[in-house]
Amino acid sequence: MVSRWTAGQQSAVPAASWAAHRGPAACLAKAQSGADLLLLSGGDDGHVRGWRLSQVLQQMQQRPAAAASAAIVVSPELDVKLPRAEGPLGALSLPPAVQALALAGAGAAGGAPTLFVGSGREAAGGAESLRCLRSQPASCLRFESSGSWLLVGQGNAWATANGAAGGPGPAAGAGQGDGGSRSSGGSLGMWDLRMMQRAKQAPAGFTPQALSLLPSEVLLAGSGPRLARFSLALEALPPTPLPATASAFALDVHPDSGALAVGGTGGVLEILSKYGKKTGGVSYTSEED
Repeated sequence: MVSRWTAGQQSAVPAASWAAHRGPAACLAKAQSGADLLLLSGGDDGHVRGWRLSQVLQQMQQRPAAAASAAIVVSPELDVKLPRAEGPLGALSLPPAVQALALAGAGAAGGAPTLFVGSGREAAGGAESLRCLRSQPASCLRFESSGSWLLVGQGNAWATANGAAGGPGPAAGAGQGDGGSRSSGGSLGMWDLRMMQRAKQAPAGFTPQALSLLPSEVLLAGSGPRLARFSLALEALPPTPLPATASAFALDVHPDSGALAVGGTGGVLEILSKYGKKTGGVSYTSEED
């Protein structure tokens, strides 16, 4: 399901929901389509679907007042399915789950808007643009518009040279002599969309699950009780502990104050200042609360 929530209230309530995927809907992105807004959703069924916001609002207005909590029916404007991989015996696997979406504007990747899709098996978008990511999962994506960079969080292992785990080709700035340094626990990579190649890569120390971009640094959260911080050159900065969150899977930044909201397992939401100090939060206790 995809839900639309009210904003500007102390206690937000769901305003509408509709069936978007078979299985969980894992990620959302938005794209301007003329005067309308196209909401893109990625699901566990391997589909990327686009929903016109105008149609959502129209369906909300047409439903009876007594059925305000019922799901509405919305038809997708866009429906793309990731291809299934063929096994060694010719059997087709299940479609790879869509885990992350990032939209690059016109001019960033060859003059046309490009949707990058990260899944548990590969990341794809724009012809052969991310072919080096096909050997590792891409769990979170974020496009940096001013420099035409795509930031990619990957699980499992990483390698800075010889493509041992991070892809078939060496990364720029890889170590020499020893074949590069390697680590387990995931990585953060930076891809140049103009050259269509990975420019930098750094170890994360955990499996990345959420990624956010600030004017001067990159924030990464995942399967660990901390918020990793990197400079825009992917140099590691002191991390921020997340004592209430064993595993974080959602991260957002307030555009004005820079305050951070981190959502994690157990229904925990931590609020941090832009300096990393905890200023509030909520936690789930039971169905009765």
